[in-house]
Amino acid sequence: MKKTIELALALTTCLILVGQAEAGQSLLVEDFSSDPGWISTDPTNVRWDSNGFYRARVNDDSGVARWGFSPLFQQVANSSFTLDFDMRPASTSWGTYPLLGLIQDGVATPYEVASLRIEAHWSGDGYNKFLLGSNGAPRIGWSPTFDTSKWYNHSIEYDADSNTVLWNVTDLDTGQVFHADTFSGISIAPFNQLAVGYEGAAPVYGSWAEIYVDNIDLVPEPFTLSLLVLGGLAVFRRRRSC
Repeated sequence: MKKTIELALALTTCLILVGQAEAGQSLLVEDFSSDPGWISTDPTNVRWDSNGFYRARVNDDSGVARWGFSPLFQQVANSSFTLDFDMRPASTSWGTYPLLGLIQDGVATPYEVASLRIEAHWSGDGYNKFLLGSNGAPRIGWSPTFDTSKWYNHSIEYDADSNTVLWNVTDLDTGQVFHADTFSGISIAPFNQLAVGYEGAAPVYGSWAEIYVDNIDLVPEPFTLSLLVLGGLAVFRRRRSC
């Protein structure tokens, strides 16, 4: 009877851990329902908005950095993760590309060396598009033309084993898929912070652009809890064999 109870407790614990492992544990969750107190290099233009989102109004003044930085979180390196957030590209302009990026804290130029970034871009063919990039300059892909009056949900899944990025964008007004794409051969550099904003560089056009960001959720691959599950079962088996 005692062994039966121990087995039941062990299995219950393992099931709980499996559930947690499957759900993952977020490294960063922010819905901006209140001021998160993020550090900003330009509190006038990059800041929390009382309407319940984070805004970044930026321009291309050479060398002027306008960034809002999340608190530091546990570093993600050579690991799979999912990043989910909402973005409204409120206004766009040539030469100014506000973005949300995953960075390593302390980098001097988040725009140039972001491990992963999503820009609200005025692309070369004259259309407003989201741009997905990684590890600085490389541009992974473009979305179709967006509507500056709409909010879009971005869901980005990175598989470190296959170096694959899945990028899904949903129009939150209609609930319809706006864009979906898969990219292979992508390696994401380590990161432990999220940044919103832009840093100007030559040539300078003097133009401004603005994005709103909301409902951020960053979830790493839950391998640690999976190992705990396996470890718990192994301990129970050893106890039964004693």
